[in-house]
Amino acid sequence: MRSEIAERLLEINKKFYSEFAEAFAQTRRSPQPGFAQVLDYLPQPCHRVADIGCGNGRFGTFLSLSLPDFSYTGVDFSAPFLEIAGAALGGRFISREIS
Repeated sequence: MRSEIAERLLEINKKFYSEFAEAFAQTRRSPQPGFAQVLDYLPQPCHRVADIGCGNGRFGTFLSLSLPDFSYTGVDFSAPFLEIAGAALGGRFISREIS
């Protein structure tokens, strides 16, 4: 893909999540069916989790119900999503563009 097209698509994506993060997050509260499968791959005990592209933090919320005590770091480009995740879930949240 040409870099100018990729950049334009990223800008469209940023604009969408900036404007609609709250409404979109409301539709993404339930855990994905595959979340439970990830538990088998985590070390036991699992003390730290980095969730890259964390969105509204629903994976971290799922983990908080499954892991007794862990440190969560969520990374996303969307400041509104990070605010939503931070309100729902304790942890550290980092705003980063990952491409």
